[in-house]
Amino acid sequence: MNKEDFQEALIEELRNTLPENCSMDIISTTKNNDVSKTGIVIRLEDSALSPTVYVDDLYRNYQHGETLGEIRDYVLQILGERPQALDPKKILSKESILENVVFKMRNTENNRSYLENVPVKMIDGMDDIALVPYLQLNLDSIGNTGSVVVHDDMLKVAGLSKEELFEAATENSENSHITIKRMGEIIGMMFDTEETDECMFVAMDGEMKGISPLACRDFFEMVKTKTGTDRFMILPSSVHELIIIKQDMAPDREMLFDLVRSVNSTMREEEVLSYNIYECDKENIKTYSAEAGIERYAEM
Repeated sequence: MNKEDFQEALIEELRNTLPENCSMDIISTTKNNDVSKTGIVIRLEDSALSPTVYVDDLYRNYQHGETLGEIRDYVLQILGERPQALDPKKILSKESILENVVFKMRNTENNRSYLENVPVKMIDGMDDIALVPYLQLNLDSIGNTGSVVVHDDMLKVAGLSKEELFEAATENSENSHITIKRMGEIIGMMFDTEETDECMFVAMDGEMKGISPLACRDFFEMVKTKTGTDRFMILPSSVHELIIIKQDMAPDREMLFDLVRSVNSTMREEEVLSYNIYECDKENIKTYSAEAGIERYAEM
């Protein structure tokens, strides 16, 4: 069945299972990279929050062999673990925001509407990448987490300045176990082999929450310590991580552009960070634009 038929069938399955006081609405929402997703908002009388399940992801699972009944049970499991005690007023208080805000990397050119009314911190020398504040949420007692982008109106309600927000996001991001590892280490762990590659590295947060390594004030020193040089290239491999290559061991720019395009082709659209590459000399960054990347954004 097509996605629309799947959506209707799933809603019918949920209606037959959920209490009568439960209502459902179809919404369209814009995610990162202006990717539009269809969601089912489920309003439960005994909860202040209304969970949203995204049809696109569930339909993809259906296409890969999951049955409608299995997907229905998965949604019901999510609802059964829904946060009962989250208080929106407490979550959006000044103390909560300062304690839980972090920076994530987002592409400014491809997120014009998504980042409207969002206080973003630009990175000197990076023409299309910004640090965007996200509020991390603990959703339940078993460790499930989520995040929501911080808008200007949240700052007004909480009585926070942009400077206070950025300082807290920087400190919290720095405390998130940002790591820089040799690509060989990562490949070796994945395939239980010994890799000795010394020219390519990966920067990411150890908790795999997409927190930006670029938020760290000592990012350049961290890279220099790990790579042994302060001249390197940054390649955006996803919104979660960066590839770092020593300049004196890097191929020419066209090959680097090809590498970025190749990596991005394996990513879901909302996970693509950029098609550009960035040259770092000491603490100065210069952006080299990829025309093919601009065309790809237009297609998306």
